[in-house]
Amino acid sequence: MNQSVAWVSECVTQRQAIITEAMTWLRTPWQHAVAVKHAGVDCGRLLIEVYANCGFIERYTPDTYPQDFAVHSSDERFLRNIERYTHEVITPLAGDIAVWKYGRCFSHAAIVIEWPTIIHAKIDEGVLLDLGDQGDLAGRAVRFYSVFESGVIKESKARLGLLKKIPKPVLDSDHLGEVA
Repeated sequence: MNQSVAWVSECVTQRQAIITEAMTWLRTPWQHAVAVKHAGVDCGRLLIEVYANCGFIERYTPDTYPQDFAVHSSDERFLRNIERYTHEVITPLAGDIAVWKYGRCFSHAAIVIEWPTIIHAKIDEGVLLDLGDQGDLAGRAVRFYSVFESGVIKESKARLGLLKKIPKPVLDSDHLGEVA
């Protein structure tokens, strides 16, 4: 297998790991500033848990934030947390992040499954699959972010020790093509 094919395969595997982990949070009720699978989570804490569980970031607790911070402030505190670990992209791919402007700043996020299909934690509905270009998300300013840069994890984050490598799957030649 040549190097570029191996790189694409690893990237696809890592992106799929993000989606697979996010799906385990489906039907978790929405609860502000909480991150307990099947008990409660908000959109920002969902991102932290998914990316930490997949080894892309170290789990952390964000500074305290009021539920309605975006209504009363133009401070992009939510966006700053996302930008700590990502970079902005034009076209989102599976496992990337979509962030919408609510109120005066960008304050709602989701994980892209295949744009416009997303998974996010929504007030009164919990974690669900949704469409990022319809309903109350339609017409809102949206930005996209990725932990992948030119196919690799952001080097600056790796140098800071904030990201971990995901081990490559071990392939057994007697069972190629089987799904575990």
